[in-house]
Amino acid sequence: PRRRLGAIKRATIDDSPKPACLFNSTVQYKLERDKDGNPSRYKARWCCDGRTAKYQRPSFHFSPTASLTSHKLLDAFACHVGNVSWQCDVSSAYLLADQPDDTLYMRFPEQLAMHDELGRPMYLHVTRSLYGLPTSAANWYNCISTWAEEAGFRISDGDPCLWVLTQGDQRLALSIHVDDIQATGPPALLIERFLKPCLAKFPLRFAGPTARPRGRATN
Repeated sequence: PRRRLGAIKRATIDDSPKPACLFNSTVQYKLERDKDGNPSRYKARWCCDGRTAKYQRPSFHFSPTASLTSHKLLDAFACHVGNVSWQCDVSSAYLLADQPDDTLYMRFPEQLAMHDELGRPMYLHVTRSLYGLPTSAANWYNCISTWAEEAGFRISDGDPCLWVLTQGDQRLALSIHVDDIQATGPPALLIERFLKPCLAKFPLRFAGPTARPRGRATN
């Protein structure tokens, strides 16, 4: 996809502003399986190895995630008032977030190394929030939070990843765990105030009605 190709671009070290933060990079492979355990998709992801350089802005690293209590609360609320609860995730979420720091560079993986016409090693200028970058999770949280606020949601006082929208006597709530979103509310409100505006901004994969908080046991 075009957004992935736009996350990095080739550069020589002479092109980089000083000081530049230089990371290693790696290609990670993953086999996804369906519910019966059969292989369903092969994935390869070019990632920044965030352990290989000291990044001097630790205050930008932190990114909250929704608590299990919030997930359970939304399910209980949906059952109590007769609402529905949907689950979806944002595809390649980190790459959708801006990378405000212009001084981040990566080395090519050894098997993909490139050199310029003078034989000098080429590097990769990181222009988006690449997976593995220390700041990517915080950049994505800022991105999804900005969208939720602009869409009319208000952040909860008790959980920075719980967002609530009130329309008349109806309420729509979102619990956001990294790129997984649990949305609870009346069906018509879910479609008009969450699904349509969210699809206009992000590529979503719809997982269907919530059986349990994704990736977490509820007992």
